[in-house]
Amino acid sequence: MKHFSAVTVVGELFFYDDVDRPIVRITQTGVEYCNFEVRVNRYDRDGEPTGKQSRHRCTAWAAHAQKAAAFRCGDTVMVGGELTRSQNPKTEEWRDEIKASSVVLVDPDGADRSAPAEPVKFPDVSEIVNLDVEDDYI
Repeated sequence: MKHFSAVTVVGELFFYDDVDRPIVRITQTGVEYCNFEVRVNRYDRDGEPTGKQSRHRCTAWAAHAQKAAAFRCGDTVMVGGELTRSQNPKTEEWRDEIKASSVVLVDPDGADRSAPAEPVKFPDVSEIVNLDVEDDYI
């Protein structure tokens, strides 16, 4: 049997760039990705809120990045994926991150908010990645 690391978190969606919606970026090889954070409230043994939160860094790739981009900051989401660990070469600190394989909107009120209120506009690829290629490739 193969071993793997799978996690699921449910919490509020937040973005690193202090924006209402995430920014979908593109790698130099043309793969889209989106970084975001899911904040989960902590509770004590009696089920009462402690006022503290756990923060989970997440990265969604390709179609999952587009799906995450449709949601807004503060939306309740369920993120499933693989738990990964990496070391920052500058600070030598270790950090855990979820490589999201699913991002689902969970609305506690039961209202249908699966579609964004307005269309998501993505910036031009040349604005995201500084490409040193000829114009006919873009």
